[in-house]
Amino acid sequence: MRERHTLGSHQSNLCELCGVFEESEQHLWFECTYIQQVSTIIWRWLGVTVRMHSLREWFDWFDGDPKKKHIIFQTKLMALCSIVYHTWRARNLAIFHGTRWSVDECAKVIITTCKDRLLAKYSFSTFVERNCRRKLLM
Repeated sequence: MRERHTLGSHQSNLCELCGVFEESEQHLWFECTYIQQVSTIIWRWLGVTVRMHSLREWFDWFDGDPKKKHIIFQTKLMALCSIVYHTWRARNLAIFHGTRWSVDECAKVIITTCKDRLLAKYSFSTFVERNCRRKLLM
């Protein structure tokens, strides 16, 4: 985040996504309204109701899942990684290219990415077998 002031022409420390608060790691991943809204859409899509306030809480939540090889665990992990990657990408597009993704556009990219990767990783019969197809692909 320190790099943006030397690489870009921005003088403001305001978050490029929400434009309200000063950008920091804590703000971006746990307080930014833009990322919270994107995350809410993704977690609802997956049926997850938990809200985390720190990286430690995320690590503890993932660490506590005994079924780390299970498709649902893998999907949640993929979704979290996609949220981080694509919201960071949205931030960088705003800073360096002046392009802004809406919350819905960002969430749609994340859901599409997750669906594509799930279908590439697991065969159709695996989804049916595990009774997850309808929940994950709707």
